[in-house]
Amino acid sequence: MFKVRDLNGERWADWDPTPGSARYAAHVDGKINIRKCDGSLVSSFEVPTGDIAAAAWHPAGKWLAIAVGHQAGLYKLDGTIWFRMMDHGGSIVKMMWNRTGSRLLISDDKTCCLWGSNNGGELVATIRDHVTNTTCIKWAPCATKFAISTEVDAAVRIWSADGELVHTLEGHEAPVNSLAWNPSGVLATGSDGLRIWDTNGTLIATERLDVTIYGLSWNHAGNKLAYISSDTIYVRQGTVHVVYHHKLEQLERTPVWSVAWSPSGLELVVASYVDGSLCIWGQQHQKLMIKTDLGGESDVNWSPDGKHFECCESIHTLIGETVPDHQFRRGAIACMAWNPQGTRVATGYNTGFVVDLWDKDGKLLVTFAGHKSNVTQLAWNATGTRLSSCAGHVLRVWPIDG
Repeated sequence: MFKVRDLNGERWADWDPTPGSARYAAHVDGKINIRKCDGSLVSSFEVPTGDIAAAAWHPAGKWLAIAVGHQAGLYKLDGTIWFRMMDHGGSIVKMMWNRTGSRLLISDDKTCCLWGSNNGGELVATIRDHVTNTTCIKWAPCATKFAISTEVDAAVRIWSADGELVHTLEGHEAPVNSLAWNPSGVLATGSDGLRIWDTNGTLIATERLDVTIYGLSWNHAGNKLAYISSDTIYVRQGTVHVVYHHKLEQLERTPVWSVAWSPSGLELVVASYVDGSLCIWGQQHQKLMIKTDLGGESDVNWSPDGKHFECCESIHTLIGETVPDHQFRRGAIACMAWNPQGTRVATGYNTGFVVDLWDKDGKLLVTFAGHKSNVTQLAWNATGTRLSSCAGHVLRVWPIDG
């Protein structure tokens, strides 16, 4: 499904956010390395003050904000320091630019500082209220405000880029675990259920669940929302009213850690599990692959060009392309079935747990993965819109597009 390349001990920093870019920054032993996705080195420079804790690439690709201990600085890509900020007072754990690059938010889990990028960098505001033990911080796409949730209470607070409290969103009964803005500025919050808020902070949709929501992600168009509980992944279409509500999968393994849509029109959904595995679904919600044993829980970060994503575990960072290469291990064909129209044929194998779908000219269209044993029987429905596969005691039904 995707090619994996180990970063060989380097720690992930950030993607170059320039549109269409596929460069990234990683760090090791106080050195920043900027590389292409094939691993080739573009540039490298040392940060002299110690081990790097966090880094954030400016949206225009001009420089990197780099944190070491209590301090942070803005560096040009040749390693020249452009501006060094004052001591933050606590160990910096998170840095993020707004979309325009006019503000840099720095958090040490007790305070949030807002820095401007004009005039060589300036401290705009320091926020000390309601920012202790933060669970999520997300800039809005308008770049003029951001949302913060904490472990201390169940509220979500919206702050302006100048450090003024704009809205306090209340209604959850437990601390909020996840936040996600869609491109139009609608905010989804997840905790003891799902809540959706408009740009004025008004609650416009609520969905209660018996379990906690741990992850949220809008698709590129902003009209579909993927969200996860401990054992189920859902896809919802619509903000105020539900157009459809689809249970993507009832999970059989350990809980999901994060979920993310591809930024491209392919609309691939990638879920990262606590046990260090990945699962990828395609446009029609068909499961494309499972990749296991990646080493631990991780977030999924897509590149701006939508062709790569980064998923890091404790030591290594794995980068994979989203274009499926279908390099599954297969044995001899054990079963096959043509669709009623005679335009597609499905095949199952006596070694390997997958089903391949081919067109009549022999082009591989998609691979369905999810069985726990070899596929022994295949059958189409009368209209060719559903394909069933049998493996051991398990029967799966796959939706077929077109």
